[in-house]
Amino acid sequence: MFNQIFSKKVVVPFFQFVGIIAIFTFIVFPGLSAADTIVNIFSSIIGFFTMLALFYFVTIWFQKDDSTKQNEPGETELDYMPIPKKKSNPKQMDSVESDKPFVKTRKKATTKKTK
Repeated sequence: MFNQIFSKKVVVPFFQFVGIIAIFTFIVFPGLSAADTIVNIFSSIIGFFTMLALFYFVTIWFQKDDSTKQNEPGETELDYMPIPKKKSNPKQMDSVESDKPFVKTRKKATTKKTK
């Protein structure tokens, strides 16, 4: 149970979220309430990039959940379809690869009819 609570999957998002809250609490909000305009601009830029980072982290968390889910065998229609067997070509010699189509190389002798 200890390993499940403190696994990397749980701990990393927790500390990312706590770090974002700390950035807003100690940097962005005091900077926005300051009397200096330049400090207000810098704190708003930091807040904007922090929100972008939060958006990135949240999308990564949800993508990990989707990618770890795998289909078990027998869940799709393709798992129940039989695998097609290749037909043998009696005109083709055994030494020729059967994956390639048979190509006739000899021409039939043509006879001309005379009247």
